[in-house]
Amino acid sequence: MAFVDPLRIEQMVSNLVANAVQHGTASGKVAATVVGTTESIEIAVHNEAPPIPQDRLDTVFTPFIRLEAQQRDHHGHLGLGLFIAREIAVAHGGTLTVESNAESGTTFTATIPRKSPQSQ
Repeated sequence: MAFVDPLRIEQMVSNLVANAVQHGTASGKVAATVVGTTESIEIAVHNEAPPIPQDRLDTVFTPFIRLEAQQRDHHGHLGLGLFIAREIAVAHGGTLTVESNAESGTTFTATIPRKSPQSQ
């Protein structure tokens, strides 16, 4: 059992999927997976897209910071989705990480512990 706020987890996943769709390629796939272990629940959202530049990976969770290409074509998006997703993971005692490269695309992975942070 995991102690989570289901509406916030839904919001986190929704933000990650929306980000993957927005920044993926027209012919690329978006995939979401959930894996449970005895220790945690891992939610990963992957897309096939040009990689996030390595020197920008540390800024993707910063509010209102957008990659240069995103600034030109943001369609009203504020740049808060990934920040909010990370804050939801952290509020549940977890983490949100990103891996991005040309070979495999981009994957955001939220790891949420099964036990509540207060019970540790």
